[in-house]
Amino acid sequence: MSFQTVKLFPLKRITLFINPLGIISHIFRQQPARLLHSRQSSRVTGPFKVCRLLNKCQPKWLQQSDRSLSDVSGQAFSSVLNKNNGKLENNDDIRTFEEKDNDNNYVPQQQLGNKSIINSVLLADFKDKLFSGQITRMKFDDWSKLEESLLTENPRLKLSWEALCMSFIKAINSVELSFSLADYIRNTGRSLNIATTTSQIHLIGKSSGPERHKQVLELYKKLMDETNGILDSNSLKNVLRGLCGTRHWKESFNLLEMIEPDYPSLTKYYTPMLLAALREGDETSVMFLLNKLGQANSKPEGSVYTAFLKLCTNSKKLNVNLLLNLMGKYRWFPSRETMFEIVQHFKRDGNPYQWTESWITIKNCICPSCKQGILKTELTNREFRKLQSTFLKKTLIKDDIYQCSHPVELKNFQKFVENYSPFDVVVDALNVACKLTKHKGPFQLRKVIEHFALEQRMKVLVIGRQHMKNWNQADMKSIKKHAKCFFLENITKDDPYLLYATLYSGPKTIFVSADEMRDHKFLLGEQIGEIFTKWQRSRQLQFLAINRFGKVILEWPRMEHVKAQFNSAWHIPYDDGKVKPSWQDPYTWLCLKQSNFNIKKNISHN
Repeated sequence: MSFQTVKLFPLKRITLFINPLGIISHIFRQQPARLLHSRQSSRVTGPFKVCRLLNKCQPKWLQQSDRSLSDVSGQAFSSVLNKNNGKLENNDDIRTFEEKDNDNNYVPQQQLGNKSIINSVLLADFKDKLFSGQITRMKFDDWSKLEESLLTENPRLKLSWEALCMSFIKAINSVELSFSLADYIRNTGRSLNIATTTSQIHLIGKSSGPERHKQVLELYKKLMDETNGILDSNSLKNVLRGLCGTRHWKESFNLLEMIEPDYPSLTKYYTPMLLAALREGDETSVMFLLNKLGQANSKPEGSVYTAFLKLCTNSKKLNVNLLLNLMGKYRWFPSRETMFEIVQHFKRDGNPYQWTESWITIKNCICPSCKQGILKTELTNREFRKLQSTFLKKTLIKDDIYQCSHPVELKNFQKFVENYSPFDVVVDALNVACKLTKHKGPFQLRKVIEHFALEQRMKVLVIGRQHMKNWNQADMKSIKKHAKCFFLENITKDDPYLLYATLYSGPKTIFVSADEMRDHKFLLGEQIGEIFTKWQRSRQLQFLAINRFGKVILEWPRMEHVKAQFNSAWHIPYDDGKVKPSWQDPYTWLCLKQSNFNIKKNISHN
């Protein structure tokens, strides 16, 4: 089979036709871009995921030289209200989730009408001349001729040609051309649209000088008045970058409430503010923003680490230990390149202490270099009781139990758990069954249950859904024989039930699920949330596969608490850049110890 036709309906639906019968294979609604991002994982869902899979089997005649099907379907356009004419305008400078948007040469693509992307030869020629330096100045007549020729070639460029041109100008950092275009638009009796204005703010913010800073502030205030203080995600990103390049960077704090914690690229919004605060030496703002970033389960970019270390050299309030403690608190795993910078900071000239580094992997919670013990993930009895008593109310019942379940169903489940607990292992049935392997879901769930019940001699609880009762009867019979089963309603959220049963059964009980449980950590608050994360890391197993011999392969919890920590020496986990699942912590560590560190003394002390 091959794809015959691909029709894209912006923000409505995508219809895929398959040859030879012309059967509609899939029709689905496409939601605004940020709503398609799953809070419980870093992967993209919805149309993006489908089109990424479809793209793998595209015939060559459908593949475009520089854009794939997933790129086309992944485009999102935010509409903003233009106060002057009361109509909605498309903001064309929007990128897909997985595109890197920190490069200066990015040029937005456009989706027009109800058809796929239409390329303009004249617009491409204008771009090439800009990038090659053939065009450095444009007068009123030049812009008028360009607009006329573009609209003659393609009338549907009427609402977006100026934004596209401004994005080209931004890519070559020509402030003069940006003002020339803006003046032309105003002199023809029109106002700049949102995308054009925010691109210009970003561009001017990269320039130096008090006059440029004043221009950015004026454009920003005018924009906020025209939009009633509401910006789409990409316009917000441009404005933040523009403001934070000026001495008016603190104005960006007024935009913080627009930055929602579930944005896929949250770091991109905070990075300009952090770099501005570090540039200006504002230690209070730096710590505030880093904590905001950590509380939203995001991490700083490498440029922020570099600027922080540079500031530490001359700052009285900030030091590298503060950064490492934040890395431990929020479990940030920097790149190997950043780790080299940290090592150089410790070994810099003028440092009264001499440090040596070792690049290690840790087994059995003991550092092979300094022989120091690494913190374990086990909770104290007090921490576990606190988590146990708080969990049910804050994550399952909340303000309205009907959001997750039904009071009768919850009551029945609690009674069930009280009668049959404690369990040794609690299994998320759908999570295991839906793991993509060569085996069918019911069969691999059965194999996992038999592994725990027969090979490990463990008491198993399976939490599933009502529709599972219609699965292969031979598999379901074996599952019910070797485990206690509780089937929730098909619309019930099963994760809270899974966690509740695990916690109720005691501190030694484990659970099997690939979900990251971020929502539950958030609902528990910062203090209990940290305890929850520590418990989760020590109790959660991941089902990986069934090998060719029929053996179940599981990812068991790590003994060591994988986070930056200090105990006579710094032990810092870092990301070595190798591809791994999002839930898997790194195995690579840096050990930093002072040169006069006495291994024998520490061994005897321990």
